[in-house]
Amino acid sequence: MGDVMSLAVILYTGCAVYTVSSPNTDYFAMVLVGYIISKWFRCRSDEQRSVLCLLGIFCATVKLSTSMMVILSVPVFMKLARDRKWKFISVWGVAGCITVSVFLIRNIIISGYILYPYAQLDFFHVDWKMPKELVVFDHNEIIVWGRNLNDVRKYDWGIESWFPIWWETLTKAQMFLCVMNIVCFIILGAECIICYAKHKNKEWILIWITSIFCLSAWLFSAPLIRYGRIYLYFQPLILLGIVIENAKKIIIRWIGMLCSVHVFCFFDRRIHFK
Repeated sequence: MGDVMSLAVILYTGCAVYTVSSPNTDYFAMVLVGYIISKWFRCRSDEQRSVLCLLGIFCATVKLSTSMMVILSVPVFMKLARDRKWKFISVWGVAGCITVSVFLIRNIIISGYILYPYAQLDFFHVDWKMPKELVVFDHNEIIVWGRNLNDVRKYDWGIESWFPIWWETLTKAQMFLCVMNIVCFIILGAECIICYAKHKNKEWILIWITSIFCLSAWLFSAPLIRYGRIYLYFQPLILLGIVIENAKKIIIRWIGMLCSVHVFCFFDRRIHFK
C-alpha cells in the first residue's frame, strides 16, 4: 500500500512542476502530505507514526489548508496513552507545542493576528497590527479566488451558485478525478462498513478518513486545483492498493493450489509405476 500511495507524490509532481514558482508554498506542503501518507504504511510502531504526526503538525504551519492532517495524531496519541508511554508522549507534546508556537509567533510578528487571515482570533494590540478590514478582505479573496469567481463581492454565494462556475473551469482529467473520488468514496465506505462488521482493523481506514476530511476542507473552502490536487489522488490509490493486495492473495492461492496438484500428480505417478 505504501508503494501505491507514493504514486500520489509522483502524479502531483508531474502535474505541478510546470506551475512551480519561488513564492509558491503549495508544492512543498502537498508533497509533504504525500510523503506522510505513503510513509504511514511503512511504519511498524506507534512511535514511528508519532514522528509522522509531528510532520503533519509542521505541515499545517506551512499551509493551513493541510491542517486536517492533524487527525492522524489522535489515534496514535490514544494508543500511546493506553500503553502508558508518558515519557514519549511528553517529548512528543513538547515538540508539537514548540512547532505550533513558532508558527503563531510568526503570525503575530507579521500581521498582529495569531492566525492570519482569520480576524476572529484577535487577542493582541500591537502597533504594527493590520487593519481588521484588510484581513477580512484577504481571507475572502483567497476563498473567492479558489472558487474561480474573481470578485470578493461574491464571497457570500452559496455552493449552488459557485460550484457550476468552478466545475466549468476544470479540465476533462480533473473532472474525471472528481467523479472517481465520488465512486471510490462509495466503494471504500461500503468496504469500511464490512470491515467494521467483521471486526477487522484495516490500516487504510484511518488514511481514508483523513483524506475525506482533507478533501472536504479543500472543496468547501478554496477549491483551486493547485491548492489541493494531491487530495484527489488518495481515494483512487487506496482502492488500487486494496485491489492489488487482494489480487496478490488470489494469485498466491492459485500458485499454492497448482503446486499442490503438481506434487500430488508427481507422487501419484511414482506410486502407479511402482
